[in-house]
Amino acid sequence: MSDSNVLPITLEQFGLTDHKLPLIFMRERRRELVLELQEGGEVTMQKIRDIAAIQQAIKAIEIVIAE
Repeated sequence: MSDSNVLPITLEQFGLTDHKLPLIFMRERRRELVLELQEGGEVTMQKIRDIAAIQQAIKAIEIVIAE
């Protein structure tokens, strides 16, 4: 998918240089986005896309770790 609205997640974007941190960072970011929606934040397609993109990345990392 080359939709420019989907989050590209890179270590450099977030100032991360330790390759062990992205999974932790993504879980925290997903939690923050979900809490924002639960607290009455506006539900937009962009927020849903962001949560979905982060969830897919988390799942992919977990599969690689499990192998």
